[in-house]
Amino acid sequence: MISSGNGAWLRRSGTRETEFLAALKQERTMTVDAVSGRGNKTHYVFSLDGVTKAMARLRQACP
Repeated sequence: MISSGNGAWLRRSGTRETEFLAALKQERTMTVDAVSGRGNKTHYVFSLDGVTKAMARLRQACP
């Protein structure tokens, strides 16, 4: 992933989105390690509980 401001995107989004979404469904957590603009190292762990259900709701709302 690459970052810009407060957001992050897949580096080659058109070719990797399916793979990325499949990984989100399979895993339990997502870890993000980054360096802030001031040089501080950061480490976050996000729960992926509910990702499959959320994706299903998105498909219903945006067919």
